[in-house]
Amino acid sequence: MEKVLITGATGLIGEEVLSLLINEYECWAVGRHSLSNEKVHFIEQDIGHSFDLSKFPEQVDYIIHLAQSDEHNDLGKNREEIFDVNVYGTVQLLNYGVKARIKKFLFASSGGVYGQLKGNASEEDMFREEEIFGNNDTLNFYQSTKLCMEILAQNYQKYYDIITFRFFFVYGAGQKANMLFPRLIENIKKEKMVCIGSLCDIRMNPIYKTDAAKCVYQALRGVRCTQIFNIAGKEIVTLGDIVRKIAQKIDVEVEIRYEDKGQRDMIADTRKMKNLFPVPEVALDEGINKLLLGERIGEDRI
Repeated sequence: MEKVLITGATGLIGEEVLSLLINEYECWAVGRHSLSNEKVHFIEQDIGHSFDLSKFPEQVDYIIHLAQSDEHNDLGKNREEIFDVNVYGTVQLLNYGVKARIKKFLFASSGGVYGQLKGNASEEDMFREEEIFGNNDTLNFYQSTKLCMEILAQNYQKYYDIITFRFFFVYGAGQKANMLFPRLIENIKKEKMVCIGSLCDIRMNPIYKTDAAKCVYQALRGVRCTQIFNIAGKEIVTLGDIVRKIAQKIDVEVEIRYEDKGQRDMIADTRKMKNLFPVPEVALDEGINKLLLGERIGEDRI
């Protein structure tokens, strides 16, 4: 049985990926919080701190790196923590991958690395130097660390394949409160108002967590050679449409304000994704239903 080491296994995407891997691979999970699953070997390790490699297996076949800093909404106060987790932690894993003789390194980047590109964001855009550095002033610190992860990872291609996932607005039940969809729900419930940072609304194609996880799983099994993939949903919707859908489902009248804050569409070009991965199965309407059900279950437990 091949071995997979995964970070972020308790996160939104990681939990779903692990459920797909558990019966086919010997799984090792790295993180701060242990797992209840007896089939998984757990390594207690903060990704942002120096690794104690004595805890790690000498050899694994694949690394799936999905852990990331939670501090992306408070960029001014937590830059060192963001850097340590996103960049330093990634470099340590890349080096460990060489030592462990892995075949593939798969990791989570972000659609945010495209900055303020006009039109649909395509993987090829980032190969042009003028696109990377010409738009660099539009990246915040968190997004810049994600771009650093991508650039550094490419230096390891001679050792193993690098599979990069640029995720666009993954959402789902159990998502952390500081992410987009939970924040929208909270604003609608408590404030009954949502501010959108564009006068023309913002278009996007979000993807439900199980569909995103299936892409990672399929890439592990089937993708050969170093590649970059946008991972997003099949429906292009406006942020205003999402707000109205949520408000209707929880029976709240919501006010939407449009302000010119320079925000633009964040639409992923998914042609490459469609050629290699399963078509996303969870429609936005169904995904919001699942998300709201998860919110209600969480409230009941509290």
